Formats: sequence, structure tokens, C-alpha cells
Amino acid sequence: MTRRRVAVLNFHPAFSPPKSGGELRYVNLMTRLSRRFDVHLVNPTFGDAQREEFHHTETCIETRIPKSRHYNAWHHFFDKHAGFSECSGLVSTLAVRRHAEYLSAAREVCESADVVIHSSPFAYHAWPAKRIKSHQYFVYDSYNVEAKLAREVFGHGFWANRAVARIGRIEGELCQRADLILACSREDAEEFQDLYGVDGSKIAVVPNGADLDAIRPADDQQRRAARRALQLEDSRPAFLFIGSGHPPNVEALKFLLRDVVSELPEVEFLFAGRVCEFIAEAPSNIRLLGLVSDETRAHLFAGCDVALNPMFSGSGTNLKMLEFLAAGLPVVTTPVGARGLQIAGGEHAVVVPPKYFLKALTDLLSDRRRLDKLGSAARSHAEVHFSWDTIGESLCDLIELKMNPRVLMLNDYPMTPATSGGKIRLEALGHQLAGSGQKVTLLTLAKERYGRHFLHAPNFEELNVRRSDLHNMVDRGLAQPGDIAVDDVTAAALPRLTAGFSRALKRESRNASAVLLNHCYMSTRARRLARRIPLIYESHNVESFLKRDLYSGGFLGKRLRHAAENAERTALSLASAVTCVSEEDRRVFIDEFAADPNAIDVAENGVRCPAEEPVAMADRPRLRRLIGLGKETTVLFLGSGHPPNADAARFILENLSRDCPDVTFLLVGSVCGWFPHDHTPENVVLMGEIGSDAKAFLLQAVDVALNPVRQGAGSSLKVPEYLAAGLPVISTEIGARGFLRDAANVIRVCQREKFTDELQMLARDGDLRQSLSTKGRRLAVEKYDWSVTLKPLLRTVERLVSEQNPVSTASQSSDQVAVHGGSSQ
Repeated sequence: MTRRRVAVLNFHPAFSPPKSGGELRYVNLMTRLSRRFDVHLVNPTFGDAQREEFHHTETCIETRIPKSRHYNAWHHFFDKHAGFSECSGLVSTLAVRRHAEYLSAAREVCESADVVIHSSPFAYHAWPAKRIKSHQYFVYDSYNVEAKLAREVFGHGFWANRAVARIGRIEGELCQRADLILACSREDAEEFQDLYGVDGSKIAVVPNGADLDAIRPADDQQRRAARRALQLEDSRPAFLFIGSGHPPNVEALKFLLRDVVSELPEVEFLFAGRVCEFIAEAPSNIRLLGLVSDETRAHLFAGCDVALNPMFSGSGTNLKMLEFLAAGLPVVTTPVGARGLQIAGGEHAVVVPPKYFLKALTDLLSDRRRLDKLGSAARSHAEVHFSWDTIGESLCDLIELKMNPRVLMLNDYPMTPATSGGKIRLEALGHQLAGSGQKVTLLTLAKERYGRHFLHAPNFEELNVRRSDLHNMVDRGLAQPGDIAVDDVTAAALPRLTAGFSRALKRESRNASAVLLNHCYMSTRARRLARRIPLIYESHNVESFLKRDLYSGGFLGKRLRHAAENAERTALSLASAVTCVSEEDRRVFIDEFAADPNAIDVAENGVRCPAEEPVAMADRPRLRRLIGLGKETTVLFLGSGHPPNADAARFILENLSRDCPDVTFLLVGSVCGWFPHDHTPENVVLMGEIGSDAKAFLLQAVDVALNPVRQGAGSSLKVPEYLAAGLPVISTEIGARGFLRDAANVIRVCQREKFTDELQMLARDGDLRQSLSTKGRRLAVEKYDWSVTLKPLLRTVERLVSEQNPVSTASQSSDQVAVHGGSSQ
């Protein structure tokens, strides 16, 4: 297969070995990208150098173009009139327009590229996102939020304001035009959204990393050898600070000189990097090393006791912090220095405000045991999160996903976190499709302030586009009695309220090979797509019937019900195929909506069956004692805040708990938000939303599960979850909807009036509970694992994709990965 071509533009060379944080990210990301792509970097270099081609790897070539005289002219201008000490990026934005040799080289490489990456906005005008090919993909790899950093570096004043405005204009335009933005941290991703109104769903967090093979913690022998090489006294502590001449590093240096060094005369401070050039006179306990070799750098990491990182400003993430963590060095840093690194203060590093910096160092001097513990935790944190190899692999996965034909899933709410029925089905479907060899993008609407991007697996991403403030306000205003939400219906009926979703849909559908409507509410957005891409309506319920039961009978309720029905009819009319979760729903679509019977399949709800066998019924009281529950029969009800679940929970609170005072009832999920905790019966525990591990524990600790719902559509995801955990289930017929064909002899189905009798019988009969447990677990594995229930839908997708693009599908199927049980998470 022909490798795709990637063109990369920057304002500085990718020197190897790297001499600064920006070069470190640049070299490591691009060389790892070249493992799957042909990468060609085009960069300006020193004006007195010769044009050259440098081969970082066999498939990563860098063309270095000497700077023209215009660069020096602009540097001289800003030095004379503005007093800017470091303005290479700003100068490049001005000089690159007249750098003919660089413009020619950039054009030659970009015109033949499949992907164009701007590694900084400062060379943007060399190729300002002009898409030559219809499939060409534009990426902005940001080291920082450059406009924010420019304000911190340049300050205020006439020239400073003009410089910041110029950088902001260029960065903002690049952010708007890019198909994908790579941010160093979640904080940077949010700042891009605040500054430029960027759609957060196209911002992927690709953190900075460290070479964990090259940088390793030192053992005792290596430490002694390093201290000898550095001529350090064995008994004297040594603290390390490294920094380039970047203004935030100079600011940190001044803080150390003013507030720290003189207060710790017993410590020897080793300062390395170009930051040393900014010290006019060094106190006696500072050793200025300047630029150091790789060998000396390794000695510093091995021989010093503590690394210092007192940063006050800056953007992106601090690359020296990553090297300190990789070396297993205890670090004392400010919150700005720890920015974006997921550091737990006190565990992976000491994170303190500047005023407590000196005290933190003093405390560490007397606690060698804590130093060792911090160093070990720092290395472990780096191994989990910041390996350049892992980061590079994820970036390759992401670009390959974006550049290849994809299945595009559309939904009106986010999947993450997958804590309730519809979200769990979305997660399972995405992972099953990805496991079958498809590349999958889930595009959703979200209420949160910021949009989000998640890469759940190499072939499966989730993009959350935030609703507009107006859309959220309308949702709150139209909410039905009982705080019943209307946000799904407004997504369908008022699409102009969230124009951002339409823009994201246009961007992400360029390579779509099939579209799945998960629920019907995005059907109005998919009209144009359905003309060129096969569309599948992946129904979770008969939404028209569900809304008919939920919404009031007034004028507004009628309008909302009508909007839901229109959305569903539109989805059915556009769809090349339809899947639903039960035979009952299939029959409704045929009888009530005149849908083509041959176009509708049933793909039931399912569960990810754990590999371990369920805990035996007789052993469950022992588990309950671990969380303070007694030996009495304990019953579980799982439920989201969906009104039918609230009605079922109310039945448990007001009826069942009163009739069965010797039974403990555990209610779990957002359904608990419907009820005040101080008015619940003594034998009812409202646990609220809990984590997946806690829920898995409860499923193994209780005796019986309930599902007393009496309204709703589709099928209940909690039922197969109960069965997979080996729980006897008591359910209404509506609650067991979609499962009765296979589970009629496993689920105890009855009217609500009989729940008390069924529960008391199961409480008395341990043998019956164990029998139902064994049969339910076996049924879940054989019939209800997601790998089984979703097969009809996967076959439909594969068929439609192959009809749409038979050549690529044939090549894809040769590498197809088998879908195994339990692969949905």
C-alpha cells in the first residue's frame, strides 16, 4: 500500500539532538509519525548556513532553507524600537512572506502532500491552508497558546499590543481553518475555545513526552559515579535547574536567585542551559554550566537530589518537567510548572505556590525517605502517561483514522462517561465496529462549556460539540413538568441553535463511508449526507411512543411530541437500513410507520460479560459485610434519571420496601436524584451514581435484582447486566421487553402487585436463587454478550460500506480483526 505523504512547516529547524523544548517535541513527534507516513519537514535555518537535506529517519526528511535578509532586518527593528529580546516567531510571521526560497520549497512539498501540519502558526503564510486536493487534511500542532504566551513575553505597550494582535490573528485563523488541532494539555484546548471560539471536538490533546529508554532513574552505583563526574561532595545536597533563554525560564531564574539560593547556603545549585547567560554575578553556591552535552545532562539527572521548576508563566506543558519525571528525580514546582501533566501534588511531585517554595525545599532536605518515594512515583507517572513512543503511536492512529473511510455515528448526547443505557450501547457499538476493522467517529452534542475529543481505541474516536448557550437556555425553558428534559427534541426541531454541530458534521463526513443515526434526533442534519452516503437508523426506542408517554398534553407537549415523531419519520425515510432493539419495536415500525420489513433488523441490547464466573449466592453475604451491610436479603435496582426509572424507584420506596421490611433495597444511579435522602425508608439506601468498579462489586454482592418499570420503549440494558452478574431478576413484562423470547424461564415476570410475593419466595429459597443465577449467566454469555447481539448491525454496516467502496473494503477485510466477546470496553 502506498504510504501517505505528510508535509510539515515550522519556523525553526528540527535540530537533533534537540536544544529546546519546542525542538524536543518537534523531533520526537515527527520521527515517530514517519514510522507510518512519509514525512517531509521544511524549515528556515541560520542565514549563514547552506541549504541542506537532513535525514532524521529513512522516511523523515528535513529541508533546511537559509533565512533571507528580511529576518535580520525585522529582528533589528524590534530590538531597536520595541526592546523585544526573544521574538523569532513574530519575526517569522513577517519575514516568511518575502522569503522566496522558503515559499517555493514549502509549496513544492505541500502540493503533493495528503496531510499538511503547521508546527506553530509562525510559518502559516507559507501555506495558508489552501486545500489543493479535496482530501487534503490540515493539522495545527500547537506547542503553546501563542497569543497568550506572547502577551506574557512582550507585556503591554504600543508595539507589544500590535505584536500580540498579529500573533492572535494568525493563530486564530489557523485554528479556524485546521481540520485538527493538537494541544499539549486540556488547559490549552480550553483556552483555544475561549480565545478563538474553536470547536473543541477538533482539538485532540497530544501531550509532550520523554524518551523513557534514554532517560532512566540511576541506581546507587550510577549516582555515585555521576556525583564524582560533577565533582559534588557526597554529603552536600545538589539541586538542579535547567532552562533555555525563554522568558518564562528567565523569570523562574530570577525568583530562585532572589528568594531561594541565598536562603540555602548548604545546598549546591547547578544551573544549566542558555538561561545561565542571564546571570551577571553568581553566588558562591551556584555553579553555572551553560549548554551541556548529553553526557553531562545524564550526570545531572543521576547525581542531583532535587529538580527545581518554579514557573510563573508560559503555555503548553513544561518539557523539562517530563525529563525530570522520567529520570526519577524528585521535583518541586509551582502549579504553572505542573500544568497539563496530570500530576497529583505530593505524590508525583511537590506542587506549591511560590511563597511556599523555599519551605518545601527545606522540608525535603531532612526527609531522604520522602525523596526516594517521590522519585519512584515520578518515574511511574512518566511511564504511564508520557512515553514518546506511546504518544507517537496514538497520533499515528488518529491521523490514519481521519484520513481513511469511516463509519460516522451521530447522537444527540455524549457517550463519555458510559454510565447509563444508551451510552453503554453507543460504547459497545463503537468498540465492536472498530474491532471488526471499521474506523469509527462518534459525533455528538454536549451541554458542557467545552467541546471534547476522546480517542477510545486506535479506530474509535468520540467528538463532543458543545451546544450553544442559547440552545441550553431554550432547553431549560421548555423542560416539561417534573423536569423532564427536551434537549433531544430541540436538537432535532431547532438545529440552527447549534450551528457548530453542522460545521463539525461537514468536516467529519468528508471521508464517511456510512452514517449511523443513533436515535433519530440528528436526522434533520443528515438529509444532505443521505444523498451520497448510506444511512442506517440505529433505533434505541420507538421515540414517538416514548415521548407520547412522557410529555404533557398541553400545547407545548403536543408540539414536542410532534417534533419527535417528525424526527423519527425522517430517520426512517432517509435510512437504507434500520435496526431496533426488540422484535416489538420492529413490529411497531412496520405497522405504525409503514416501514419496509426487509430493511429492518433486530440488534438486541446486550452486556459485556465478565470473564470471571459470578459469586455463588451463598457467598454473597460475606461480600456485603465488607461494605457494612448485614446478612438480610439485599436487592438492587439500577436506573438513570429517565422518568420510567423514577416511577419504578418510587414503587420500590413507597410499596415494596414497606411490604418487605426485612429486605434491604439498594438504588443506584442518577434516578436517586428524584428523591430526598432524608425521607427514605430505613431499609432503602440511595447510593446515587457510582463508579464502574463499585457497581461491579455490588452486582456480585446482592441477592436479587429488580426492574419494575411499567412504561417505555426499546429494551432495558440493566436486564442483561443483571443476568451476566448471575442475579435472579424480577421484572414486569415491559421491563423484560425484548428478552422474553430467550429468557422467559429465567426472568421472573409478573405484575407489580406480585413483586412482594416473588421477592419473599426468592428470599426463602436459596436453591432457586442459585438455579436462576446459573441459568441467567449462561444465557447472557450465549445470547446477550455485545459480540452476539450486535452481529446483525455489524453485518448491515459491512454490506453498505462494501457497496459504497468495494475496493477499500476488500483490502480492509483482509486485515480484519475478529470481534471477541468482551471487546466492547
